[in-house]
Amino acid sequence: MGLSEIPKQVLTMYEYDPDAGASWSEAVDLVRFNAADNEIERLEDELFPDIDPEEAAEDMDATGPQFGGLEMLDLHGNILKQLPIGLRRLERLTVLNMANFNGNDISKIDPEIGLMESLDMFTLAANPLRERKFLTMNTADLKRDLKMRHNPAAVVAEAENGGDLEDSANGIIPTNSMWTLKSSGVLDLSSKELTDLDEEQFTPLANDCRQLILHHNNISYIPDAVALAQNITLLDLSNNRLTTTFTDDVSLPSLRELRLSANRLPSLEFLVSSLSAPRLGHLDVSSNRLSGPLPHLRRRFPELITLLASDNGFESITVEALDGLTTVALANNSIDRVPPQVGLLWEKGLRSLEIEGNTFRVPTYATLKRGTEAVMSWLRDKIPAAEMPARYEVEDEGDGLGDDETF
Repeated sequence: MGLSEIPKQVLTMYEYDPDAGASWSEAVDLVRFNAADNEIERLEDELFPDIDPEEAAEDMDATGPQFGGLEMLDLHGNILKQLPIGLRRLERLTVLNMANFNGNDISKIDPEIGLMESLDMFTLAANPLRERKFLTMNTADLKRDLKMRHNPAAVVAEAENGGDLEDSANGIIPTNSMWTLKSSGVLDLSSKELTDLDEEQFTPLANDCRQLILHHNNISYIPDAVALAQNITLLDLSNNRLTTTFTDDVSLPSLRELRLSANRLPSLEFLVSSLSAPRLGHLDVSSNRLSGPLPHLRRRFPELITLLASDNGFESITVEALDGLTTVALANNSIDRVPPQVGLLWEKGLRSLEIEGNTFRVPTYATLKRGTEAVMSWLRDKIPAAEMPARYEVEDEGDGLGDDETF
């Protein structure tokens, strides 16, 4: 659309009514706000004011959170340089997409973002962050890191207490299960030496569970009881003993992030054939025993944009397998060749491609260390002229890297 700012009429779509009380977010209709692929450089404070809804209810002159009901905010492909601090007041926001597909230029993330308990999918792909580790961290780990910076003492205290010993006033939902579920929907069963997920204990919690944390246990396959959690957005089974995924067909319609790293998976065949997760956007299968060609995962998971699969034994990749992804980590595999046509995926949004430590000879480390854009440019330069799309007929005159040979 080419917008350089949010239109004024949008800013006044919902006039905040202090008399409505702190539950104003339930009175507005807008839950998805998509302003992607424009030329917006700055979001005005009045769009997302940094004002507590309860304080606004007491102050007649305050401009309250008119978009307090938002669950999804997509601002990728703009030219934003920072996130508005008022985002932390969006208590229902679960998806925040700030990926740099065209020009977003975010270099720093405010620690306050770590306090957004409902946020379970935060996309920052290809932004020039000062701390590059954030680009490949999953949302929960990123929030934990930010929360530590905001209030280190609180995070340390929570860890010392096992992370789940808060009382009901702090958000624990008591149930007839031996387990407890936080008010944010997080069920943390990590490091409990579990070999399975007890269906009897999980059933009372399943409907309200939004994030199921099972990392660092002794689980060998994804428990059947997981299928009861139809509302989960995050499933973490990293650092277990998985040798397969699902044994039967499972539908998880709300799942956005799946973590299966540091297991013993030899293949993703059962995952692809058995799991229905149409909203899955983030998949981490790093540090497994995966081999052969990288499968075309987006055929099964059409919203997948982040794939972390480093430290495996994948032997080959194709343009089709990477098409549509924005962040791909395939370092330390056994890939023997990178198809030149992969360079064309830069235009389609692939902005982070980590392929160091593989068996291919070119592109060399000198090119790889220059970053994804340089690698993509180098790859395009190796496409035969007869196969090059017309829009690339006038190409940059090389990237100045004389040490890389042709394919």
